[in-house]
Amino acid sequence: IVLGIAKAGFLFDQVRISSTADAVTEIRDKSIPSVSEAKSAVEHSSTVSRPKRDIVRPGWIARTYRSPELSPYTLPERDVGAFVLDEIRFDLLAHEGHGIYQPGSAAYRLEGMYAAKLAGQYQFGIDVKYFGYDARKPLETRKCKFKLRIGDKYIVEEIVSLSKSTPKKFVTGAAELRQGLHDAEAIIFCEIGPLQTGADVKICLTVREPGAARFVARRDAFVHYAASEVGPVPITKTN
Repeated sequence: IVLGIAKAGFLFDQVRISSTADAVTEIRDKSIPSVSEAKSAVEHSSTVSRPKRDIVRPGWIARTYRSPELSPYTLPERDVGAFVLDEIRFDLLAHEGHGIYQPGSAAYRLEGMYAAKLAGQYQFGIDVKYFGYDARKPLETRKCKFKLRIGDKYIVEEIVSLSKSTPKKFVTGAAELRQGLHDAEAIIFCEIGPLQTGADVKICLTVREPGAARFVARRDAFVHYAASEVGPVPITKTN
């Protein structure tokens, strides 16, 4: 069974927010169709298939990891918990509200699908803003690592440097997509200084659809099946 997301059934309010490269618009959904509703409206889709009984919900399955310490900042083999991340903007302490203990900061592997409503070229952007620098060390820098895969292709693979003088970055990648659901994965990690926590790192994932003038942050752009939701696992506190 090939599934897709329908154009019908999506109602939005819009709130304008800012980006370092383009104006970004935040769109919050009022309704997300079930997979059975979406299937009837789409003839072509990606390779993602799931049982009809599954319901599509906004957000990612966010797997939480201890922060890697050395370049190339490879994530550990085992995560320390998982939760549903359905916020447009989030920080690297988002896991704390879901009963997952990882002090200071964490690295995330986000798993889900991108719901392409049109066929064409899509541009994806990761907007990062880093605060809390030590005023006594104006040249101090921090590294952030971003990877974004849409379908079977990594369209973003970057390690960027941020500092008190350049605390913002906007990295982008592009993919040619058909209408429907496409597997997606993102890896997000930032170094944290002694005076900083994961709350000082603000992340926003945005998309410029075919023919659009600007990047948009839409709550229902990345989705997951309800059956894939997993709660936090028992966690041993780490030092």
